[in-house]
Amino acid sequence: MATAGSKLDRLTQLLATRGFVARMSNDVDKKGLYRFGPAGVLLKQNIYNSWWHWMVSTQESSFPVEETRVLCVNKTHCPKTLWVYLSQSFSFFLEVSELNNKRLPFSMIHVSKLPAATQPSDERLLFDSCSTMQMTLLHACTPSSSSRAFDHWMRYRLSWWKKFAVNPSHFTMEREVNGTDSGSKILYKFPWGQETIETIINKGDNPFKAGNQDQGKEYQFKFERKLVLPHLIECSTTLETSMMAILTDAHTEKGVNGKKESPVQRMIQLHPALAPYKIATATSGSKTRELLEVATHIAKELRTEGVQVLHTQEVKPLEKQYTRNDELGIPFTVIVNDATLDSGLVGVRERDTAVKGITVLTVTVYSMLYTTSLYNIV
Repeated sequence: MATAGSKLDRLTQLLATRGFVARMSNDVDKKGLYRFGPAGVLLKQNIYNSWWHWMVSTQESSFPVEETRVLCVNKTHCPKTLWVYLSQSFSFFLEVSELNNKRLPFSMIHVSKLPAATQPSDERLLFDSCSTMQMTLLHACTPSSSSRAFDHWMRYRLSWWKKFAVNPSHFTMEREVNGTDSGSKILYKFPWGQETIETIINKGDNPFKAGNQDQGKEYQFKFERKLVLPHLIECSTTLETSMMAILTDAHTEKGVNGKKESPVQRMIQLHPALAPYKIATATSGSKTRELLEVATHIAKELRTEGVQVLHTQEVKPLEKQYTRNDELGIPFTVIVNDATLDSGLVGVRERDTAVKGITVLTVTVYSMLYTTSLYNIV
């Protein structure tokens, strides 16, 4: 059985080879610096789009806010900085409450680039990047609904992670109490052990009491004929941590044809909604120019409809093209061969099963559009 270190090393090499992410340098003073290739940039964007869809687009009374100032990394460790965090990062609180007709509940979404709170290290690859894209939801609710809301967000966030998982059991939740706050951690089982990938914290009304008491009064809401301070629930993760957990979970190794003694087949088994490319084209045959023209037409039609397609126009054996596509996490490959020019039929290969089907060329674009539209944003 492969050790955790060797498996992580193989994943690190694969991610660098296929243009997901790689270390910029092995120098000690440059630890935690990474470069992202095309596959990595597209994957990050798809993860972000999905998170945004779940946290903003489909939510009632969810409002994005943004500031350019740098936030205090130690906000959870000091009552004073906690109030600064609230008053600076969420200085829109009163504006948003006005927009929501001074009603509870409502949520604020904040995304910002932050320096890492821990010492950068290359040992765990992207997990310890020197800077992170912090993605945070702050949910304000009435004191009486605080516990229910907290339970809801715990279940909701865990379901997001598991929706894209190859190994759902590797995503778990752990309850904890930190001072006056109660919270939960969503953990993922990495090769080196479990790590926190998201925190959900029920802060109660503590953030409003951490600063000047007179300041807290302006945040009061009228509820059941009395004035109350809202309770706050914070869900926080980072784009880099999300990407590392999702890539680690999607990395699979198995013997060809299921035989352990066979050469190892490596695959990034990404959920189609997150895959950097939804479809790849592949050609095989002697009439290279004509085949490339057909493949280019298919790719153009799909791109026109917003489908991300990998069309490299390279001439390589099909098995090598399949290997590349599997390692890039591409769910479908459309195969154009010499017979296509006579019959109008093309092959369609599915990544996870390696099953190949045959379909009419004129139907292929539309069937692919329908299939990929199911996974655009989930």
